[in-house]
Amino acid sequence: MLADQAEERAGDLDARQRALDFCVENLPPNEHEIVEGCYREGSTIRSFSEQAGVTANKIYKQLNRVRRKLQKCIERRLGLEEVTQ
Repeated sequence: MLADQAEERAGDLDARQRALDFCVENLPPNEHEIVEGCYREGSTIRSFSEQAGVTANKIYKQLNRVRRKLQKCIERRLGLEEVTQ
């Protein structure tokens, strides 16, 4: 029973990762750049904002909007996957 639950969770995580990958790849270029810039290994929001020439606060706000957009996209993708499986 525990193994079944672990396998189901692993499948759920795989589906979420596929949905996230799809959603990130389909972001408009400016939003994709924010995600890439902020989540690149060794990067911080502050370092990305300095590189982009804008305030860290502006990047935080933009990133929060993109995160909400990604969450909605993931939820839609997962809903579609459930229907097609």
